[in-house]
Amino acid sequence: IAVVLGVERRSRVLAGLYMGRSDVALMVRQSALHVWKIVVTNTVRILREILPTLFAMLLGSLASESSDRRQVAARTLGDVVRKLGERILPEIIPILEKGLDSNRSVERQGVCVGLGEIMASTSKDYIQAFQGSLVPTVRRALCDPLADVRVAAAKTFVSLYDNIGTTALEEILPSLLDDLKTRGGDDVVEYALDGLKQVMAVKSRVVLPFLVPKLTAPPVNTKALALLSSVAGEALVRHLGTIFPALLRSLSENAESTTYGDDLEASRVLVLSVGSEAGMYCVIDELMTASKNPKPGMRQASLILLKTFCAEKKVDYSQYVPKLIVGLIGLFNDRDSGVVSAAWHALDAVTEKLAPADQIPAISHIRQGVKYVRGDLKEDETLRGFSDSPKGIKPLLQIFREGILNGSPDVKESAATGLGDVIRLTSVAALRPHIIAITGPLIRILGDRYSWNVKAAILDTLTLVIVKAGLAVKPFIPQLQTTFVKALNDANRTVRLRAAAALEKLVVRQ
Repeated sequence: IAVVLGVERRSRVLAGLYMGRSDVALMVRQSALHVWKIVVTNTVRILREILPTLFAMLLGSLASESSDRRQVAARTLGDVVRKLGERILPEIIPILEKGLDSNRSVERQGVCVGLGEIMASTSKDYIQAFQGSLVPTVRRALCDPLADVRVAAAKTFVSLYDNIGTTALEEILPSLLDDLKTRGGDDVVEYALDGLKQVMAVKSRVVLPFLVPKLTAPPVNTKALALLSSVAGEALVRHLGTIFPALLRSLSENAESTTYGDDLEASRVLVLSVGSEAGMYCVIDELMTASKNPKPGMRQASLILLKTFCAEKKVDYSQYVPKLIVGLIGLFNDRDSGVVSAAWHALDAVTEKLAPADQIPAISHIRQGVKYVRGDLKEDETLRGFSDSPKGIKPLLQIFREGILNGSPDVKESAATGLGDVIRLTSVAALRPHIIAITGPLIRILGDRYSWNVKAAILDTLTLVIVKAGLAVKPFIPQLQTTFVKALNDANRTVRLRAAAALEKLVVRQ
């Protein structure tokens, strides 16, 4: 046969015939086996002779888009290892290593699939004996320029880990981490980063504990953490307690750096990748804890990420709203203006997503937060979070409005009193844009038949608005005057006295 066809063609024919013995179709398998027995007298000897050609064909088939070809190649490869014995590995592995030098991407992808099949058909002892050759091959494939090759290499990494354990982590991952810091170009970094991502996607519970301490060590690699977190799944949750402090510390220290924007965006990606209830609790708890850090940069960074989480994450965090409201209002008097602004935006994100049914219970939490922060203020001092922000008390107005208009009598009284507390702590300039939103609902409820304590609370709040806003209430003067005069005839003495006091303040401003 070799004389007639030539050695190369004869090798291709026999290799194809041998692969036919593992075909998906029964008739093809039977026919190929019959012909093989007629043509070949010594299977082991012939296999050794055609091994390079057979492997070149197998590598192409293993990376084929055809599932039948991949299945045939996988069966054939396992059969070769079984036929020739594990001692054939010294001959097979160099062929596979050489396959990574191929310009054909399908062949490089086939190398990874082939290695996985070999490890599935070989004992652990032999794999451990040849790990010196297997590890560099897998490591190199994980940094291949083609994404499909890196995906296949990650699956091979799993097989390698299953056989040699933590040695696979220690021998492969540090090299990929070093490539993230390489000066070999952005492409090398991207390939290494995606290689880590593919490994994480298939073995996150094993890989993450190894990577997190290295990625969170200064300087923190925020980009790598963000990318890996997107495929880490539930395994990420148990490491958030390590990741967040390092992440926030990095953002705080690099606030003036040119890379701050990229680091912040990467941090946002990481925060939004957390989806489970346990992860949600961990995110809120870690960020709220960091918001009390002595360093302003840490406080501000944590609040920026908290705002991102509350505004963009489509999850139900209503059970954490009380903690968020009280904690964020408590930061409205922070010494650092950046922290105050970040706390305001975070509170706005929290209250904006509250459904009407959840707004009324939030009133008591707002009052609690205001009570705590008011204790740190001097008399007649305004709260920075209410007074310095361009939109002032906007995050709280809709909640108070809902309570005043649609709450029970007790809720109406509490909402009116709470609104009055907020107005006391707000500057005149910050209050003026909201006069219409404040005054309209109060006048409407005061004109209805409610108990005296509700009316008294509303009259107190309206008096505060008149005193603070001055001429800004001028469009409401006719309505206010009519309402106050009507209240002077109320059966309750307290209501009459409050109405007289309010009318007195109104007359002065006419």
